[in-house]
Amino acid sequence: MLVILLWENPEITQTKPATETQSQAPAANIQNSKTRQFAATGRLQYLLVVDKAEQYLRYNAQNRPLEAKRGYTDLSNPFLTLFSEQPNQTPWKITADHGRAENNGSLITLWGNVVVRKDLETGGEYRLTTDKLDVKPVEQIAESESPVSITSPEGIADSVGMRLNMITNITELLSQVTGIYETQPAP
Repeated sequence: MLVILLWENPEITQTKPATETQSQAPAANIQNSKTRQFAATGRLQYLLVVDKAEQYLRYNAQNRPLEAKRGYTDLSNPFLTLFSEQPNQTPWKITADHGRAENNGSLITLWGNVVVRKDLETGGEYRLTTDKLDVKPVEQIAESESPVSITSPEGIADSVGMRLNMITNITELLSQVTGIYETQPAP
């Protein structure tokens, strides 16, 4: 008995080969876009506002387009707001010059003047700046391997690499950490 198996190669290429029938043009171009992601409970998880969004498809080795959810969307001037499960907590706000959403929005990579801000309940602001940041908005995790600077009412810190859990409000600084921390006097 002889069995022959044929299947489509699932290999993804970042850009499709240029041909006369398939250009590098985006599959969709959206101006002044607002994307809202809701939890199963109906609670707003995040809001993504961009000046311009260009959706691109990816292609397999046979130059066939893969399903749209395996593509990516380039973002111009993204403004991402992440809302807490706790109704009284202030949201995290993230801005950048550029971004790219992949995996149906489960990963958003931001670069160019990235600023992460949160108003603190005790007054003041937590502010993190970096050149590049990977955000998992549903999980509310942000990570960077680039240099980061953090300022808050308690002090300042610089690090190369960090991991921010926006649910627990804990920032893990990964290497080459320097900083000044000032304790607040007890009332």
